[in-house]
Amino acid sequence: MQERLSPEEDVDAKIKEVRLVPNPTSDMVEVIGLQASEGQSVRVILTDVGGHYWFDRKVSDMKVVISLQDMPAGVYICQVITQGRPPTALKLIVVH
Repeated sequence: MQERLSPEEDVDAKIKEVRLVPNPTSDMVEVIGLQASEGQSVRVILTDVGGHYWFDRKVSDMKVVISLQDMPAGVYICQVITQGRPPTALKLIVVH
């Protein structure tokens, strides 16, 4: 039987998920839910489906805002790589 989470634990679990907000978007996207322990690095990579890199940075701030104004409309992949954790890949849709 699956253990049920209390409402507070459920909210905490959702906050800890990495998400792209808003999505779809046109001018900017915020990567939220980034987590790293002290001394760990987080790398955020944004590529198009052809593999072209549009954004690639190691970040120390757990809030990342990416400007999309110079990017063509289309589907992109945002990868979040944190030391000691499996990578996360999220689909981003850019519309203009």
